[in-house]
Amino acid sequence: MNRILFLFFTLLIYGCATKPITNVNDYSANYYRDIVSKSKNYQDFKDYFLKNNMKLGTLVSMSYSQFGGLANYGLDGERKSFFYEENNKWLKRTMSNFVVSELSGLIVDVEGYTLTFCGDFGHASMGDNGAFGTAEYTYFLSNITEAQRQLFFQQPVLSDCEYDALLGDVFYKKKVKVSSNISTAKVTTIKKDESLPITSLDSVSLILYDLSEQAMTAMLTDADLFQALKDYKLTGGKKLIEPVVNKAPVSESSSTTTNIQAPAVNMEKYKTQCKELGFKLGTADYGNCVLQLMK
Repeated sequence: MNRILFLFFTLLIYGCATKPITNVNDYSANYYRDIVSKSKNYQDFKDYFLKNNMKLGTLVSMSYSQFGGLANYGLDGERKSFFYEENNKWLKRTMSNFVVSELSGLIVDVEGYTLTFCGDFGHASMGDNGAFGTAEYTYFLSNITEAQRQLFFQQPVLSDCEYDALLGDVFYKKKVKVSSNISTAKVTTIKKDESLPITSLDSVSLILYDLSEQAMTAMLTDADLFQALKDYKLTGGKKLIEPVVNKAPVSESSSTTTNIQAPAVNMEKYKTQCKELGFKLGTADYGNCVLQLMK
């Protein structure tokens, strides 16, 4: 599957009329998968759902701008923009495939406890020819209704990952900032010809893949996320943990978090969001939209 996705990605970058130049058959993320499989936090989180016969929904999103981040990076002496529809789908798949495989048996496409993760590629950076890259990812744990899930699917693309208003009762949120460079990336390549180097396009793909795996590893091994779930389920209260941006760990370690009170209801924010979703002011559908976002 990874091989198919990669080849599809390279066709999109260069266009169908130009044969892509690549020396990579596939990528391997075994380094990150090994970290997750050995993580006690991950095992405890998964066991908690299994023992309590609970299911977990997932939502994947991304944010980008046509004027920033990956919209303008250098590749073989030319300036490239990454943001085309199919490329965006590829980025989402690089995030979701890892999570879905590691949480197999738990994930269902239903309302209730939901893990949402978003890549902020509008503020990402990519060095020329994929020499290095940085990106920020945000993930949320929330209790969401089916109506709120449907509103999420209708959302416009934002320039950041601030999707809180669409995710129901958010009781955990964290941002992680990750970086990678071609000499230290833990994602590895399986080359077509081991005697030849990988191409510039291969380097871009590798960096994007490595950033995604770092962020997903941080999320799946996050002890505070698991604790927030237990607290919420036991008390039914809304306890929002929103730490400052942290560098994503690649080993079992805790990061500093800050407990904050749930924000007061901001009607104008919800009204604006519903207008952006296309609901007409003064209609019943508009009012229902605002009410759903307030829940």
